[in-house]
Amino acid sequence: MNIRQAFFISFSFFISLSVLAADRSTQPVRTEVYRLERRDSVLLVDLAVDLTSVHLAPDCTVYLFPLLSSGNAADSLSLPPIVLNGPQSDLMYRRRRALGTTSGLEKIPPYTVLREGDHALPYIHYRIEVPYAAWMEDVKVWMRDTNCNCDARLVPFAMQTEQIPPLIVERVDTIVIRDTVRVVPDVSEQPPVIADASSHRKVVPIQAGYEADIYFPTNEMRILPDHELNRASWMHFVNQVDSIERDNRNSISGVTVTGYSSPEGYALNNERLAEKRAKALQEFLENKYGERMEIAVEWVGEDWEQFEKDIELSDLPERDEILSILRAVKDNNQRKKSLKTLNKGKTFGVLLREYFPKLRRVSCRIRYVK
Repeated sequence: MNIRQAFFISFSFFISLSVLAADRSTQPVRTEVYRLERRDSVLLVDLAVDLTSVHLAPDCTVYLFPLLSSGNAADSLSLPPIVLNGPQSDLMYRRRRALGTTSGLEKIPPYTVLREGDHALPYIHYRIEVPYAAWMEDVKVWMRDTNCNCDARLVPFAMQTEQIPPLIVERVDTIVIRDTVRVVPDVSEQPPVIADASSHRKVVPIQAGYEADIYFPTNEMRILPDHELNRASWMHFVNQVDSIERDNRNSISGVTVTGYSSPEGYALNNERLAEKRAKALQEFLENKYGERMEIAVEWVGEDWEQFEKDIELSDLPERDEILSILRAVKDNNQRKKSLKTLNKGKTFGVLLREYFPKLRRVSCRIRYVK
């Protein structure tokens, strides 16, 4: 049974929770549509789904189906669902899938399975390619939900869909950076310039640089003012950049902004986070300084290189095992799987708490001539 067939079989079971509980509050689920475009023989679907306001009962499961549809009701296609589980239902769901005893909607391969309970649900990137059909020329996407074992305890979802033009960056008014700002003294003498031929005075320009790392919470692409890694040095960062920019003796030769993400979760989502983080800082600097700064933007995605450097300097008991995995295993997905098995998952928990937060960052490098 393919995904399309499964959708039509299960469609009659969809419940319009907002109708059943019109007098109750709702939980917003916001879908940002970045791309619905044909690429040769496939349709690229590129979405972002904000689940940060969703809360479930412990034994509740919700399926969110992105639905492609055209003006003709007969032309539609259900995409792999996002499965949301409460803590109890997540345990049973994963057990049934491991044992091969799934039934009903559980048989549909999910796009991702998320557990709500100890921490909030994330803001996720949904990207998929499906075979293109003629009816998809003017296709739109909607989000539909159905649930299992939730009854009246589930606060109804309020689905919101917004079309986002490609490469539009969220406007941000605030920025945060980490506790320690690195000032990089890149000082070197250039060939002498004769300013006054009669006196043979030499004017020697000095190359200088300033660098700072700006940090982000998990799955966050906005620049926030109160992130714990950045509070102590935010004003130092602002004052340094202002000082460089205001000093008439300085000539800024270039600004480079590079986005990174930590290596957990889906690589495509992490690449998008790194891109959005870099562009958020770019917009902040452009809004503050206008055309006086020419800013180059780049993003790396998952920063395995810095992660390896951090592990080399660590005193973790599993340090050598981690380095062995990083150096011997080239496939990033296999790396993640191998890291998660160390010490029955306890080591990976330490990495999540103590090492990955400092990889979720944007590096800002300002080069100028004194």
